[in-house]
Amino acid sequence: MSIAFIDLSPESILYRVLKYAGKFHLLFIHFPIAFLLGAVVAQWVAVFRKTAPSNLVRVFLWAGAIGAVIAAALGWMFAYDSVYFGDSENILFWHRWLGTATAVISAMALVLAPRLRPVALGFVLTVCGGLVIVAAHYGGSLARGPEFFLKF
Repeated sequence: MSIAFIDLSPESILYRVLKYAGKFHLLFIHFPIAFLLGAVVAQWVAVFRKTAPSNLVRVFLWAGAIGAVIAAALGWMFAYDSVYFGDSENILFWHRWLGTATAVISAMALVLAPRLRPVALGFVLTVCGGLVIVAAHYGGSLARGPEFFLKF
């Protein structure tokens, strides 16, 4: 496959570099997951304690949003021509788009955070955290198979 003047045939160096870089998705995803879920918890702690959001929320959100964007880009590279378990096309579709939505919403939360009231930011981060959890579930289903949690 080639796009205009870019050669993405499996024999090209660019294809091989992108495929190899995509493998780092598996290593990288854990950081944005932890940072974004940490931001959710830290934000709601601040809301319920009626204190100003700590710098911890900002640090977690920065690291989580930037990490989510990088993880999503690496995921798109990794998924190109990859082979997965069973009904992988449907699972990959949901994992890909939920992960992309997580990256977009976390980046939007990062930009909007200074303008949002604490409760509103808490809700935005909760949506982001929910997306993280569901996208991670689909990612786990790709890696371990959709029946992984059903087997004892």
